[in-house]
Amino acid sequence: MNTKSATQNTPGWYQRLFAWLMAHATAKYEAQMSDRKRELFSDLHGNVLEIGPGTGPNLHYYPSDIHWTGIEPNSHMYPYLEQEAERLGLDINIKSGTAERLDAEDNSIDAVVSTLVLCSVENLSSVLQEVLRVLKPGGQFFFLEHVAAPQKTGLRQIQNWIQPLWTVVVDG
Repeated sequence: MNTKSATQNTPGWYQRLFAWLMAHATAKYEAQMSDRKRELFSDLHGNVLEIGPGTGPNLHYYPSDIHWTGIEPNSHMYPYLEQEAERLGLDINIKSGTAERLDAEDNSIDAVVSTLVLCSVENLSSVLQEVLRVLKPGGQFFFLEHVAAPQKTGLRQIQNWIQPLWTVVVDG
């Protein structure tokens, strides 16, 4: 199994560019998803671990009394996360790492959040095992993902065609 994430194999200049793009070019998507995210995240409490928080677009949906930790492999995302947290008055904890090995104790997290991350992990099975490991009994896993179109459709053919390029363009 490859234990290096795509980000760890990506040049620093590209990681910096990708962080900038995530901070400045996702407003339309975030506007389209705001109602869904508000509904999903409004009742979070306690210890919340977010996998791949990027530049922090989910932070403003979280209640202010949570204890938030983000596991983010791209260190160029950190200044954006910190700036957004400061703007919102949130105390956050950013840890470097990947979803395949979450830096959290067993049974210590009330909720794990992942938005548009699972499609880019090295080993989905390992990620899901890690989520189960860190969640407290009764804890919840909130995820929001884009998915592949149905097999044998034109859209699926387009997705299959652009997938190799997309993997490079969006850092994994």
